[in-house]
Amino acid sequence: MGKDSMSFRGTSGPIASVEKLADSLRLPISLLKDVAARPEWKKYKPAKAPDKRGGRPRLVFSPSKDVRLIQHRLVRTFFKNPKVVNWLPFLYGGIHKDALAAGDSRDHVACARRHCEAKSILKLDIEDFFGNVSFDHVEGIFVRLLGWSREAGHLAALLCTRDGVLPQGGITSSYLALLCLYDMEPALVRQLAYKKLVYTRYVDDITISSSSFNQDFNGIKRLVEQQLGAKGFTINSSKVEDLTVGLEALKVHGLNVAYANPVLPKSEVRRIRSVCKQTIMDAREVGRRSINYRRRYNRAMGLVNKLARVKSSSHAALVSKLRAVSPLPSHADFSYATEISYNMREGYDKKKYSFWYRRRFNRLMARLSLIKSDNPVWAANLRNYMTSHFLPEYKEE
Repeated sequence: MGKDSMSFRGTSGPIASVEKLADSLRLPISLLKDVAARPEWKKYKPAKAPDKRGGRPRLVFSPSKDVRLIQHRLVRTFFKNPKVVNWLPFLYGGIHKDALAAGDSRDHVACARRHCEAKSILKLDIEDFFGNVSFDHVEGIFVRLLGWSREAGHLAALLCTRDGVLPQGGITSSYLALLCLYDMEPALVRQLAYKKLVYTRYVDDITISSSSFNQDFNGIKRLVEQQLGAKGFTINSSKVEDLTVGLEALKVHGLNVAYANPVLPKSEVRRIRSVCKQTIMDAREVGRRSINYRRRYNRAMGLVNKLARVKSSSHAALVSKLRAVSPLPSHADFSYATEISYNMREGYDKKKYSFWYRRRFNRLMARLSLIKSDNPVWAANLRNYMTSHFLPEYKEE
């Protein structure tokens, strides 16, 4: 009998013991147990995050060095491995390309594409999603979904949670958040498909669409609420949207889904054009060497790149205009490159394996790319010297 097309389990065998988990992660058991036993304040520290629109500020945490190491290994060994987890096609957001088939994408554009040409749409938001993904949910993913031993799953759950819940900012958190409804979502998706409805979840945002005008979603909403409630989750009633095509085009994740492919709303395209126009004016009036101009330019280029994801015809022309006014280096950039390269050479043998050394090295290379526009020889000489003698040797965990 063929593999169930709606199963999360890959073909890889389960983790039968804590020893097997440590071997798979290529880390000592003592480190895993020591980190799991540490108080939470040693494992995570609060990190700044933008306010959550329409609700309370998001609490985001930065993992400690050891937690980051272990969680990176968990992601690389299990969640990015298609032999371990089969990422079902209704899940979107935060899935690395290595975990997917070639050409597959799970970003917001791909999610919106599933609902293109829909006539009716229901949008639901799971309230305080990460804060309600409990230790038991996470342990269940490892033990019941992936088939690990109770001891291995319990240890892994300790290493992925904070104060008994899933922390936003954890390396493993987005993957576990997507998997936590493993025992209800496949059946729900099948049930909705029988009704010719399309279901997607982008982390905590559920979208259900129909090709019928004036689809009655009341029963569907109750069904989803009941199933989520059985798992300890609730719907944010203030964010429920039941929409039917009319004078305004239907949108999913900010994209117009009235056509065969998602497009940015005209108002957003106008805003991007306006930002680009202002950036070009700033280049003439303020100059291209200030840090403020550089920030404005990077923001404009980031907005323009949104057009590329939806294959907008405006993208190429706006990129060309912005590149004509790209930032130029200041004297401070030359000083920065000189100083940081000197500091990186000091104690290189000890620093070269660290994440932070690689991060500084990449920043130096980016700064040299900027300097190249003014002094290509100087930039090339320093780049060649650093890449020949002081390359980072940090490996992605």
